[in-house]
Amino acid sequence: SLPGGAGGGAAALTSEGDGEGGGGEGGKGAERTSAQLWALFVQLVQARLRIVLALSPVGPSLRGRLRNFPSLVNCCTVDWFAPWPKEALASVAAAFLDDPSTGLPPGLPTAALTAALCSAHETAQRASAS
Repeated sequence: SLPGGAGGGAAALTSEGDGEGGGGEGGKGAERTSAQLWALFVQLVQARLRIVLALSPVGPSLRGRLRNFPSLVNCCTVDWFAPWPKEALASVAAAFLDDPSTGLPPGLPTAALTAALCSAHETAQRASAS
């Protein structure tokens, strides 16, 4: 659920207290609805947008990028992939997939997804080692 009661549905787009659901005098409600739609869109993007950027830490190119773009360090989470035992990877993946707060739909093939998540981590680990 989003702040302000906007759970992502159309109910958050009605105007406040006019009883007409956004319509109103002289097209003013249409402008307000457009502004509310834009605000909801921006809020949803800010809440859900994630970007993965993979850079090799080897060589001077990373240093140069960090000097040119300091927000890569200041405004980001840096995850260094380190070796994990396969059992630990599977345990963390299964716990993530079973957690109801992740918002995943029920009935997903968790065994296959757990294997895929483990494989993705191991592939990234191998790629970063070479």
